[in-house]
Amino acid sequence: MSKAIKFPAIFIKATPKVDRSWKLEVVTRELRGEDVKLIGDAIGSEMWVIMAPNAEDIDNFQAPEEKADAGLGETKTLSQRLYNTLFAYWSYAGKPGDDFDNWRKQQMFKIMAIYKDKMPERSWNERK
Repeated sequence: MSKAIKFPAIFIKATPKVDRSWKLEVVTRELRGEDVKLIGDAIGSEMWVIMAPNAEDIDNFQAPEEKADAGLGETKTLSQRLYNTLFAYWSYAGKPGDDFDNWRKQQMFKIMAIYKDKMPERSWNERK
């Protein structure tokens, strides 16, 4: 996204998230086609957000010079992401076994077995 988007909106909701970030919701009036296109192009982009009740407050705002970084990109390792995914699934599945660590260990062994089964036995036995 290379162009700033500026339109009036009503700030209606702020929802805290577990990782201490916030989900913010705004509602706009009917938007022009070019504004809708800019918004569509901006989805998924990290950007500076300015909320002000009056246009002159925005015009006087000096955005930081560094690139906007909301810290939502690849901040977690792949291992952390897998752990979180398994935990979310475990919760969704009704917490089978009632002990996440033991359940996760079983799942990790299942995942390893899938890949071991795809290799000739000799190659993974030598790497134990």
